[in-house]
Formats: sequence, structure tokens, C-alpha cells
Amino acid sequence: MDTASPTAQKVTPRIFTIASDHVTTIGGMRGTGKTELTKNIMRPFGKVLVWDPIGQYPEFNRYVPTTGTMAEFEYVCDWVWREQNILFVIEECESWIGENMAMSPSFWKIINRGRNYGIGVMAVTRRIANLSKTVFSLSDHVFLFRFFAPNDVKYCAEFIGREWGDRLRVLPKFNFLYYGAEGVICECPPIRLHHV
Repeated sequence: MDTASPTAQKVTPRIFTIASDHVTTIGGMRGTGKTELTKNIMRPFGKVLVWDPIGQYPEFNRYVPTTGTMAEFEYVCDWVWREQNILFVIEECESWIGENMAMSPSFWKIINRGRNYGIGVMAVTRRIANLSKTVFSLSDHVFLFRFFAPNDVKYCAEFIGREWGDRLRVLPKFNFLYYGAEGVICECPPIRLHHV
């Protein structure tokens, strides 16, 4: 079967192996399943910190920003960098690691050298076109739920191709495209997760 285009790709169950030091990007419109997937991925990992600006993760170790400034984000990133061996989940990440923004010095270390210190990142976004391409391009795993805003579709198409980008507009609710570091792209229904 040709897996290079969405017209040939069937929706099939997959098992994903996600390590705590991986970089993962999860994107999609509001209500498409991002937060539930994020929580499911996080649950087995013992040491997690969530940057939780809208209070969606009360059952996890989290930091709810009080000012939402870059200085506050840098403070938390510096803590994560010094803590090491931790999964750092960033909700609404485009607001702090955006494409046209200066990257926080500590986050730059986390995203570029964190794996050497056991630090993983999960970047969760509703506006993927505003997310830093550095984060997207360093991701081991990318989960893309439905998008239909032209900028978001175009941004994703730069990485996964125009046909797959167009598929994002019509994905059924809770289905997503998976793009792995090995270059595999597939459309998936709600999934099983295997953690290492």
C-alpha cells in the first residue's frame, strides 16, 4: 500500500512508543482531543511539570502562571533545566515559544540539549502556525488534529506535504495525523499508547 498520500492511507490503529525525553508537538483546534491525548501520554511518567495557563491539568504537577510574562516562563524553564529528568508540558505554547518571538534562554537549552539531561518537552497548541519551527522540526512525535485556518494548514503542509495538509481540514473529531521522526505519516483514530 502506498503510504505517501492521504488518498491511499487507511485509518489503522497504531502503537506509539514515547520516551520521557522525547520532544512531542500536539496541535489542533479547540475541542478536537489535544488535551485528552496529552493527559494520556503524561499519566505513566513519574516526573512531570505542566505549564497550565488555563487550568486544565489539576490532577498533575503544574504551574499556573500568574502574570503570563516571558520573565515568568523563563523562571519556570530555568527550574526545569536545573531539575532535569522531567517531562515539561507547555499548554498554549505558541504564546511563549512562537515563531516570531525571541526564545527564552532556558527553553532554548531545554529544546536543544534537554535530551542529554533527561528532559522531554510536549508542546500543545491551538495555533500551530504561530509555533516556533525549531520545536516542530526537533519533534520526535507530532500529533495533528483538525485544522482549517489557512495559515495553520499551510504551516503543517511545509512539514507533511500539501495533500496531508489538506486532509487536516476534514479529519473526523478525535482523529489525527501522526508524523514521526522517521518520516512516517498516517491517519489514526483514537489510539493505544505504549510507554517506555
